[in-house]
Amino acid sequence: MNRFRDAEGGRLMEVTLNSQAAAKALREKLAKAERILRLAEVTRKLETEREKVLPFYESSVEEETRAASSAAEMVKSLQATATARDGSVVEEWDYLGNFFQRYNKVLLDATAMQRERGRLAAENADLRSILKQYLDGISVNDEVLSAPNPLLVVNSRSAVVEGTKTLPIATTVIEASHVAMQVTSGRQGASY
Repeated sequence: MNRFRDAEGGRLMEVTLNSQAAAKALREKLAKAERILRLAEVTRKLETEREKVLPFYESSVEEETRAASSAAEMVKSLQATATARDGSVVEEWDYLGNFFQRYNKVLLDATAMQRERGRLAAENADLRSILKQYLDGISVNDEVLSAPNPLLVVNSRSAVVEGTKTLPIATTVIEASHVAMQVTSGRQGASY
């Protein structure tokens, strides 16, 4: 009888530990869901009127028709898996679809901003280079005097070093008819 009580006590302890672990996991999931809902409320307050009416922007008619056809296909595929026992559509899937539309819109905006930031950084570097060249041309300081400057003329000579001219290299050309005559006459090594 004591062995039975000990076995049942062990099973009761195991069930208790499992139920506590399950309750803890459910509390964590509940806290996460509440946090998501709070964030959704905050973001809903920050949405513009256009975003409330239209969750994402259409950039062209072609993209709109393509998105509509893919959305219809997606709805059909999701409806097959998201139906209740009586065959009605589960509405949570609609909310999830709206979430992913907004999430994708945010990702597109972030990508566009990164590209714009890169373009502006390149433009900024070009403008800084042009401004430095201009300021070097109009100012006189040790840095400008040590570098070649086309505007600086001392004793009727410019400080810019001009490129040196090189003479073309002469190449010897022997016509094939002369080589053929030398080969046939046996005078291979002879010169004129």
